[in-house]
Amino acid sequence: MIESVVQAFVEAKMERADVSMALYATANGREATALVKKVGKRAQIALASMLATASDAQFADLPFTSLMLYSAMGGATRAVLEAGASPKMVRLLRKQLVLLGRGFLMNVATRRRSRGLPPLDLLSAQRAPGASTGTRAPSPPSIRLE
Repeated sequence: MIESVVQAFVEAKMERADVSMALYATANGREATALVKKVGKRAQIALASMLATASDAQFADLPFTSLMLYSAMGGATRAVLEAGASPKMVRLLRKQLVLLGRGFLMNVATRRRSRGLPPLDLLSAQRAPGASTGTRAPSPPSIRLE
């Protein structure tokens, strides 16, 4: 799942790197900020909806999880664009965003109940001390970002 998200995100940003850079450069203006926020919220809702369909994981705070994942992808992609976005950098970006996203999601997710097995936190050894184990994710139509 994360591989598809990263590939689509990076492809969209790199397809027209000049446009992406121009949008980043103008994102500080009031009107541009409103547009960027609107597009960002739509992307985060789509990402949260996709994560809600994961058959093996659930997230305690799906909107915040999607915000963090989206922000991490956007920040890293912007840094690569600003550094010149050579083909090697873009290849590494794709690879490392998958690792980043997978690691993040594995550490904030809990295992969904399946086949009569009790709920089990498969990643408890990797979870940060004090991290919550989460609850069942809301269905996609109820996802709201404030």
